[in-house]
Amino acid sequence: MTSLIKSTRFLLVAGALLGLTTSTALAGPGDTTAQPRAEKKKIIPGPAKKMKVTRFVVLRSMSILYIQFLDKNKNPTKAPDGGMIKWSSNVTKPRKGTRDMSTAKWKEDKKAYVFTQLPIRQKWVCPPRSFTVRVNFFVGKRRKFSGFLRTKFPCQK
Repeated sequence: MTSLIKSTRFLLVAGALLGLTTSTALAGPGDTTAQPRAEKKKIIPGPAKKMKVTRFVVLRSMSILYIQFLDKNKNPTKAPDGGMIKWSSNVTKPRKGTRDMSTAKWKEDKKAYVFTQLPIRQKWVCPPRSFTVRVNFFVGKRRKFSGFLRTKFPCQK
């Protein structure tokens, strides 16, 4: 009985090996390479529906603000033409200010607008341990978008 089991097992293994060798021998050189993927369609972002403050860097010499506008599918897009921003923060001196959107630079790699040379950081920032920035974007007389960012940092003197 054991010899019958051993012989059938041997025949099954031999048949499997024979099948593997013949299938690779019959395959052409182009059959084993992966097919190229279809190119993704470039997504064209729609009009801006939301604004997001992505980063706020507060330095002793100046502050830098990164703002991103998003469409309804949350893809980065450009801001509406014209307009201005009003911002307020708890660590800059002065705490509030306005800027025209024409002073912002569009960074293609970050898909965001960058405002540089905002007011400097206060001398003492230890009592709040986190700082905030609130940005409102206006076109004409009515407010269009707003964004808020809270960032923690260690106590500095």
